[in-house]
Amino acid sequence: MNVQNLIQEAKEAVDYFIRSLEHIPADKRDWQPQSGVKSASEIARHVSYWNAVFAHSLAGQASLDLEENAWLESQAQTDTLALSQSMAHLFLEAIESLSNEDLQKEVEMPWGTRLIWQPILTNIQHIYYHIGQFSYIQTMLGDQEDYWG
Repeated sequence: MNVQNLIQEAKEAVDYFIRSLEHIPADKRDWQPQSGVKSASEIARHVSYWNAVFAHSLAGQASLDLEENAWLESQAQTDTLALSQSMAHLFLEAIESLSNEDLQKEVEMPWGTRLIWQPILTNIQHIYYHIGQFSYIQTMLGDQEDYWG
């Protein structure tokens, strides 16, 4: 495993995430199939929060000042697509700043100490998980297209 591979994997994940969000019409991103179910905007803000947490941790910075729910509330009126792009860029910049040697260093995450490469892969998996939710929302909105790749 090396940094270039992780950068490529992360870029593919965030690019696909952004494209998936773009395929949900802006006027439908706050739609919920029923009460208590997250909208595409809420999912995008959630992923954006974790992109920021991972980026701060990878850069050796203190974690965000706000817990997730407070941060999500503070971003509720922010353009979802712009926020997603900005936080994805922050996550990618953090990975791009690393060397191959850095991958074996430890980093403090909210759930404990890990080798740097581990939370990077965790977040990539997290992003793909939520892309699946976007795909499902798209089908519920009547969009049957497959936007993979």
